[in-house]
Amino acid sequence: MNPSHLQDDSDVEQILRIAVADAVRTDDRTLRERLMLAAEELGLSSDQIERAEAKWQRERQMRVELAEYMSEQRKWFWPHLLAYLAVNTVLVILNLSEWDGFPWAVFPLVGWGIGVYAHAQEVFNVKSAEFREEFRKWRDQRRSSDLA
Repeated sequence: MNPSHLQDDSDVEQILRIAVADAVRTDDRTLRERLMLAAEELGLSSDQIERAEAKWQRERQMRVELAEYMSEQRKWFWPHLLAYLAVNTVLVILNLSEWDGFPWAVFPLVGWGIGVYAHAQEVFNVKSAEFREEFRKWRDQRRSSDLA
């Protein structure tokens, strides 16, 4: 086997995933036993595995909570966008039907559009500080209500 085909850690991880998947098909051991055997072969202690597993569980919980938060936020965004489009379509039509030609419909279109844009940034820009802060508040509030 030519080891030069391995380019980075990602290649190693993919090969190990395939090997583990193949072992699963031929081995009747429990998942915990397979995890501990793999850890032993890699020279990892049970403490290291426990810490890694705890970190993995926290990260998985965070992903679940993030998905729930984004779903909840999107439920509020889409009606806001649809109302904006419907109302402003009517306003533009009314404005175009007038003879004087002053484009007054631009003002609510732009003003409300800025609000819709800001709302979209809060909902979809997951890397922004505002998004992370709102998510943290939502998660803290949710956890405190779960404890009550």
